[in-house]
Amino acid sequence: MRASKIFKNPAILIATTAVIILSVFTAGVLRACTRKTSSSSTATIAFYGLDQNLENMLTVHFQKLCEQTGRNFKFQHIDDTANISVWQLKNYELVIMKNGKSAELLSEHALELPENLFTAVPNSLSADRTRLPFLLDHYETSFYKTVQNSLNLQLPENYAQLKDYLKAERSSSLVENPLICAGRDDDELLGFISNTALTLSGSDSYLKIADDLSETDGKQIPDSLKTVLDEIKNMQNEGLIMKNWYDVTTKDILEYYFKERKTGIYHMSLSLHRKVEHLYIKYYKTTDFPAQKGTAKKAITGSQICAFAMNDRFGGIELLSALISSASQEELSDRTHLAPVNKKCGAFDAEADDVRYWAASSDKGVLPHLGYAAFDSAKKRSLLAKTIRFYLSSK
Repeated sequence: MRASKIFKNPAILIATTAVIILSVFTAGVLRACTRKTSSSSTATIAFYGLDQNLENMLTVHFQKLCEQTGRNFKFQHIDDTANISVWQLKNYELVIMKNGKSAELLSEHALELPENLFTAVPNSLSADRTRLPFLLDHYETSFYKTVQNSLNLQLPENYAQLKDYLKAERSSSLVENPLICAGRDDDELLGFISNTALTLSGSDSYLKIADDLSETDGKQIPDSLKTVLDEIKNMQNEGLIMKNWYDVTTKDILEYYFKERKTGIYHMSLSLHRKVEHLYIKYYKTTDFPAQKGTAKKAITGSQICAFAMNDRFGGIELLSALISSASQEELSDRTHLAPVNKKCGAFDAEADDVRYWAASSDKGVLPHLGYAAFDSAKKRSLLAKTIRFYLSSK
C-alpha cells in the first residue's frame, strides 16, 4: 500500500531518491575518513623489562629520531613482572628489550631486518637478523690500581691467576676486602655468578648451565651450577671474597666501600660503574676478564639492548636505520654512558669503547647473565637469585 503511494507521487519519489543518494555519499565519505584516520594513527614502541632510568633516556632519544624522520610513535612501558606472554608483544610496531630467553621467543614473531641495518654492526652481534642490538652493558672486573702497583701484581687473565691475585691482596694491609659484588641486587649477583661460570669453564659450559636452569622453576640448582657456587663458597671460606657479599647493596658499594678505599676488586655492571663518583672510580682499571686467549669461543657477559620490528606499517624500520647510524649511536652512548654497537662511531669514554671492542672480538658476543639466558620470567629470575643466596649462606 505504502509502496504504491510512493510511486504514484512524483514528489515523494524524488525526495526518497535524494535521501538514498545522500546516504550512499555520506557512507563513502565516512569510509574514506576512517581509512585516512587509520593510516595516520600513531604506532607504539614498547619498552619491555628495562630499567626505568634507561627507558627514560631511550624515550628521549627515540623522540628525537621521530622528529628527524617525520615518524609518529608513542611509547609504552611494559614491566616484565606483569603476567604478559612474549607473543603478546607482536602487536607493537617496535619492541625494545635485553637479549636472553624472552628475546629468543620474540624472534619467532619478529620481522627479518634488512641487510643494510647491520653494515656497521660487528659480526659477533649480528647473527640473528630479527633483532638489532644498539647498546651494550657489561659485567666487569675492576682492579684497584693503587694496590696493584704497590704489590707489583700482574692483572689476571684466568681463574687460577685471579685466585693468586686475591691471595696477594688478602695478605696486604692495604686491603680489607679482596673482592666485593653488590649481591643483594639480583642482576649484580647473577652477573657475578655468570662471569665466574664463564671464567671457570668457558662459553660452552656456560650455555649448558643455562639449558639446565631452564628446566627448573628457579628454586632448584642443577649440578652444573652447583660446581660454580661451590667454588665461590671456597673463595668465601678462604677470605678471597667478602663472606656476606650476597647481602651487600648497591647503596653500600656507592656510599661506603668505594669511599673506604679498602677493596681490591669490584665486580659490577657498567651501569653501576657509572654511578660511582669519579673521585673514586678513577683509581680502578677494568680489563677484559676472563681473557680467554686462544679459544675460538670467547664471550663476555652483559646485556645487549635490542630492537625488534614486529611489523613495518608505520615506518619502524626507517626509525631503526636512523637509530643505528653513527651520529645516533654516538649521541646515545653519550646520553646513556653505555657502549655503542656501531663500530664506526665515537663512544662516551674509554670504558664504553673497550666494551664495544671486547664484544666485537668475542666469537660468542655478549652473553646475558644466567637468569636472562634461562628464563623469560622475572619471577623465576628473582627466585633463582634468592635460591643462590640461600645456598651460598648455608654451610
